[in-house]
This record gives sequence, C-alpha cells and structure tokens, in this order.
Amino acid sequence: MIDISFLENLRREAYVEAAENYLSSANVIGIFGEDLPLDILYAYGLLPVPCEGTDSAIFKFGDMENVCDVIKSSVIYLKTDKCPILFSCNMYLIENTCTDFFNKLKENTDKKVLLYKNKSELEKAIQEVYGKKFDNLKYLKAKEILDYIETVLKKIDEYSDLSAEEAFLLRYYTPYILDLERRKKYFDDICSSIKFKSKKNIIQKIIALCPRGSYKTILKEVKKEAYINPKENRVIRLCRGWNNADYGYKYCPYKYNMNVMYQED
Repeated sequence: MIDISFLENLRREAYVEAAENYLSSANVIGIFGEDLPLDILYAYGLLPVPCEGTDSAIFKFGDMENVCDVIKSSVIYLKTDKCPILFSCNMYLIENTCTDFFNKLKENTDKKVLLYKNKSELEKAIQEVYGKKFDNLKYLKAKEILDYIETVLKKIDEYSDLSAEEAFLLRYYTPYILDLERRKKYFDDICSSIKFKSKKNIIQKIIALCPRGSYKTILKEVKKEAYINPKENRVIRLCRGWNNADYGYKYCPYKYNMNVMYQED
C-alpha cells in the first residue's frame, strides 16, 4: 500500500532538487524543527527543506566533542560540503527549542542562521538574504495545502492500520518533496489507496528527540515491547517531541529515558 523505499529515497531526491534550485533560483532555505511558519516561507517563493544530518557515515570525515549525533552529523556535513541540501541553502531557520543546534550551526557557517522567535524578524531576514517580496496568493495556497496535508496525516494516525514506520515516513519524510503541489498530489493518491476505518485507533505514542536519523533503531526496540493489535485498533505512532522523550541522544540537553545512536545511512 505504502511504498516505503520511495519515502526513504525522498531525502536523496531532495539533494538534486535543492542543488538545481540553488543554481537556478537560489531560493532554498534549511529548516530544523516542526513548529515553523512554512506558509510564510512559501509566500516568499522559498523552498524549505529539513537540514539536519541523518546518519553517522559522515563521522569519519570529522569529529566534534560533547554534542549529540544530530548536531555532529549536521555540522560535519556542513563543514565538508558533502550534503547538497545544506550546501544549497542560503539561510537556515531553526525552531526555538534546541539552542545547541542553533549555536553550533551558527559557529560553523557564514550564512544566516536564525532562531525563530517571531514573524516580523523572519520576514526581515528573508528580505535581506533573498531579496524577495511577500506574495499573498502564494501564502494562501501554501496554507491551504499544508492544512490539508496535516488533516490527512491526522486521519492516517487515527483511522488507519498503517505501520509505525509507514506513518512516520509519511509525516517526517514527505517534507523532502519540495514542490507543494506535487506533495499534495502524493497525499491525494495516498488517501485514495488507504481503507480508513470507522473506529478510532488506540494510539501508543512513542516520543523521540529528532528521530529522522534513528527511527529504524527506535522502532526495532519498540516492537519488542509494544502490544499491537490492529483488530483492537491498537497502533504505534512515533513522534518528534522535546520534553521527557522516550528516546534521545547522549549530550542532548533535553530529558529522555533511553539512549539511541545514529547508524550509517
């Protein structure tokens, strides 16, 4: 039903798309975190793309002490120019949660790194870096599509038998589909292929800190302990969270219960 390999490859596809847009339009902006006003970014004609490193393969090209795997992967990729996504961004927008990520990124690049606090500061930075103007029609269209996608994702969580991996990839890897219209079309197709149930799921939420690079390891552990029974509408949903997470990384400033490490991609 869900092509997992397609979803897993979206980040690699974004390498090419980001590089092409860097050369043609220079409109790529790196984002870290989910609580960001993406509709505003699209309103300025920008293409937001998640920018954190998601594997440990890069660790052989550099080293950082006393930082989590997410920061270590991201900064080494940034410094070595081995990640087309990070390279293609003219600016990085960081959710106002992990100041460690913000500080380490800022220390290692001459590009603009903004810790998101308010819309006015963000818009000023966009105008300075990209020289673009706000387009209200683009804003309204982006808001409509993003709201639609969120509605679909919520419906999938609550009324489908999709596995934890499928649901996770749909939420956290489809943002690598940079073109919003293409992303919407993908979710249209997904909606038509899923047989939704009338009875709401009983959801066991697993909270993890920055799980894009560790979700496979986490889900292997979770499946050993979890009680999953589709007939009783019991499902697992792996979510990103910041406070009292079930899984996290060594040196992360946020509290978590169990340690996880990045694996090679």
